[in-house]
Formats: sequence, structure tokens, C-alpha cells
Amino acid sequence: MASFVIGDVHGCYRTLVSLLGALNYRPEVDTIWMVGDLVNRGPDSLAVTRWAVDQVNVDTVLGNHELFLLACAWGVAKPREHDDLDAFLEAEDCSRLVNWLQRRPLLAEQEGHMIVHGGLLPQWTLGNARALAREVENHLRSPDAADFLQGVLNDHDWRWEQNLRGGERARAAARVFTSLRTCRPDGVPCFLFTGPPEEAPRSYQPWYKLRKNDHSKILFGHWAALGHRRFSGYESLDSGCGWGGDLTALRIEDGTVFQAKNLDFS
Repeated sequence: MASFVIGDVHGCYRTLVSLLGALNYRPEVDTIWMVGDLVNRGPDSLAVTRWAVDQVNVDTVLGNHELFLLACAWGVAKPREHDDLDAFLEAEDCSRLVNWLQRRPLLAEQEGHMIVHGGLLPQWTLGNARALAREVENHLRSPDAADFLQGVLNDHDWRWEQNLRGGERARAAARVFTSLRTCRPDGVPCFLFTGPPEEAPRSYQPWYKLRKNDHSKILFGHWAALGHRRFSGYESLDSGCGWGGDLTALRIEDGTVFQAKNLDFS
């Protein structure tokens, strides 16, 4: 029995199948967690999501692209010109897949490792993060989920303060969990920056350099320009599959890294 964590797949189903072969994945006994962004950019988001839904021992945390997909499915957002979601949204089993995604966590823990798509603010302890993730998940699973998600996507006046309450706090936390890359020491993020950490705007640093890790090793994705990197207490697993790069997996038990060349953009 082995436990794996796989980076951002972004609809690259052929590459995912190749990586599973490299892992010698045994669906009946092995566990897989995905770091989010199963969908969009690549050619077959539908196949990737169907695969994840149909496996017994596969789960994922939500990424920003899952939130956007849910918003499109619920009619509070429209796919952009460069999105590749039409086949998913027009599929006869779209509602089944959407219902599964709607119930996925923002934060997961597996064998002493914490898994998140984007990141955590410097002032959040792991206890804070767990509680905030549950708040966001409750909103996403509520009858008002579409309105909540519309607010997340349209929140251009983002702010984080300790006295935030209710939906405002949950919306801010959702952006952090799914979209954080860099921030200032006071926790103010720069969501628009997507480049390598060495080119971050002045006074902004990678989020993982600004926080004291409580005890877990944190595994994350979302940052293709960062690539696969291992730091003390942190490991990034987005190696740019959605842009034609490799797809990366980590075996938790011994820290072994596996990669598959991209077969979907060749």
C-alpha cells in the first residue's frame, strides 16, 4: 500500500495515465491525493475528472480552476476564450461530476502531510487553516453556493483582517487556499503575479518563506513557474503540465518523486 500526491493535471489525461504507470498504481490498495486544478487548459478535463470520481481511493483538494468550473456550471460565470471546458459542461454526466467537486475539501491531511492548492497566509496557524477551510467548504455545499462563489470570483477589494466574519471571511480564505503565490509579511497577497519567485514584485515573497510551519509538511500546487521544488517543510508539485511541462507525483512514505513527460501537448 502506498500514498501518492499528484500535481496539477489540467486536463492532461494521457499524461496522467502515463504517470500512473510509472507509479505502478494499484487502485484497489494505493491512495492518491491531487493538489487541485484537475481541469482546464489541457484537452480532456472530462476524462480526468471522470477517472478521479470513479476511483475508490482518489481524492482532491479544490483549486482555482475547479472553483471557476463550478461557477460556470452554476451559471454565475462564463468560460473565457482560452478555457477548455465546453465538453465538460455539455457532458450528460456533468451534474454528477459537479456534485462530486462541490464536496471536495480545500485542505487535506495524509500521513503527516498537509495538502493545499495555493497556500496559507503567514499569520495562519494550521489550526486556523483547518477551521477556515471548513468554513469555505460549508459555504460551497450550501444552497447559496452559487452566490458565494460569484462573490469569491468578483471580490476585487480583497482584504484579510482578524475581525472578518461570516461570508466575507470565507470568501477571502477561499482566494488564499486556491490562488496564493506571493504576499507581503503582513499577509497582503499579490494574486496577479504568476512568474518565478525570483521576479516577485518588490516587498512580496513566496508565502512559504513568510510563515512558520507548525509541524506538518505542506504540499501545494498552483505555481507552474515555480515548478517542482522541495524546501524545508514544503514541496511544490506543479511542474507546468497545463503548459506542456511534466506531471509530478510524490510518494509520501519515502519522498520519492515521479515524473511523466507531457503527452497531451506533443
